[in-house]
Formats: sequence, structure tokens, C-alpha cells
Amino acid sequence: MLKNNYKTALITGASSGIGEETVKLLVKNNIKVYAVARRKNKLIKLEKTTGCIPIVMDIRDRKALEKLKKLKIDILINNAGLGRGFTKIFNTKAQDIDTTIDTNVNAFLQLLRCITPHMIKNKKGHIINIGSIANRIHSAISAGCKTVKPAVIFSLSLGLSIATLKNSVATLPGFISVHLTPVPDSSILKF
Repeated sequence: MLKNNYKTALITGASSGIGEETVKLLVKNNIKVYAVARRKNKLIKLEKTTGCIPIVMDIRDRKALEKLKKLKIDILINNAGLGRGFTKIFNTKAQDIDTTIDTNVNAFLQLLRCITPHMIKNKKGHIINIGSIANRIHSAISAGCKTVKPAVIFSLSLGLSIATLKNSVATLPGFISVHLTPVPDSSILKF
């Protein structure tokens, strides 16, 4: 059981992996959860099994993000992310770079801009920014994706800029198998 006075949460990337499991955990702990993802069929299934409130949207859609301002969110879990252009940087398509940055950096910041005013007003809230250790794995491919992941770790600066909140956290998961990429062979890891 979670011990807090939080009533609502918004979780991006809620249709699978860390996002989906977090929805289940928070609903089980009597928190009203808004589950945000692009994959409608998966969100509907999650709604049926948990009672969460599905919001089908692409977080890169700024007009859709603006609509989230009306929600009074106590916990924000910034989990959505993607990687495109898993090739050498000189072979990467310009659109793949734009999509990766728009999702992992721009939408991430826009979501914070839309959700945090309620937290500031109420002097409470919890922000969890799910990042990745992918940028620490040296590889000739995926330079575009690895370049944007450290942007999630700006949470320490975020905490200073919204110091009235109880907490802001950056989370760096280890290797997990998600639909984006399987767990890599440990022989390729170099830290």
C-alpha cells in the first residue's frame, strides 16, 4: 500500500512495459489513473482490467497535450519514449531524428509545462521521469536515440525550478525487454 495523500496520476506510455505495470500498481492502491498512449486497443484492454481512464493520444500532438491542463494531476509519470533510426548516424533519416527528439524531449517538456501548474498551486506533487541507460551503451548504431535520452535527466534542475513540490525524480531503468528493443547481449556492453 502506498502511503500518501495523492489521488490522481497521469502515466504516459501506459499501454505496455513499465507504463502498463505502473498503471496496475497505482490503481491497486486506489489512485485514479489517466493512462496515456497511442495504441487504443491496448489501452481499452488495460481499462477493462484495471479501471484506469484511457487517453488515446500521441504525446507529440501539442493540441492534445493542451487538453491535459484541465486535469488535476498529483503524480506524473513521464514514461513514453521511442527510438527511430537504429543505424549509423550518416544513414539515419532526418524524419527519424525529428520523431525521436519530438517524442523524447519536446513532448516530454511540453507535458511538464501542462501538468505542473496544478502541482505548484497545491504545493504537492510527484514527478517521475523514466529515462534510459541506453546512452551509456556504446554502439555504432542508434546515435540519434542515445543522444536524446540524457535530456530526461534534467530532473534535478526541474526540482529546483519547482521547489514547492515534495519531489521530482529521474529514474534510469536497467535492461528490460520492451517492444522497442530486446535485452541486449551483455557481451556488447561497455561502460
